[in-house]
Amino acid sequence: MNIISYHEMRKISPEKARELIRKVFENNNKNVSRTAKILGVSRHTVRRAIYGPLEDKSRKPKTCPRKLSTELENLIIEESKRTGFRYRRLSLYLLRKYGIKISENTIKSILKRNAIPKKSRKTKKGERSLYDYEALIPFSEFQLDTKHLLDKDSLPEEVYEHMKKHNLPCYERNMIDIATRVKHLMGLIENLHRADDKYFLMIHAERCKNKMTLFNELKGGRIRGTFLDLIMVKV
Repeated sequence: MNIISYHEMRKISPEKARELIRKVFENNNKNVSRTAKILGVSRHTVRRAIYGPLEDKSRKPKTCPRKLSTELENLIIEESKRTGFRYRRLSLYLLRKYGIKISENTIKSILKRNAIPKKSRKTKKGERSLYDYEALIPFSEFQLDTKHLLDKDSLPEEVYEHMKKHNLPCYERNMIDIATRVKHLMGLIENLHRADDKYFLMIHAERCKNKMTLFNELKGGRIRGTFLDLIMVKV
């Protein structure tokens, strides 16, 4: 016959485990030390089960001075549902729109605690893709992508600390040819990363036609300006 120990019973039901302590305590002439030795627990645990309630006490802190107010938490939830932004974009959005600075980790915890789902675009059955890949000519269609270098997944921790300490660029951009998938490293973007929709659409889904014409203009020196200005040129 297998006898369940106090620790195993506590995992199943703390109330039943304390009832076991009280029963053993009564059967051993109310001796705290002997009860603790039989069950393999401390005398404090025995006294807690005898003189305290059967239920576990709440571990919730009595005060939390740095906790966000209910109004701010509701604002984060409402804006997340309305815009579909996650913690990184939402942090910048709240700072620009309301002047409220809230860390990304705080927003991430609030969204997770309230089970706010991430908006996703569902592709309809039979919907055409963005490009006609069979008709594409190499180096005729390009896509500009960015990578957040401080993603804290692929590099050692000391590398991220070094980048933050010396204020190094934290975004990398790549020009990808749609037809051949050849990737060209174009350089690094400054730390300032705007959060408006126009900027993100330009960075993450830029599709310009006749790029070779633009490159020829650049090669001949007839167009000047920053790279972000150049990709907006209509050719």
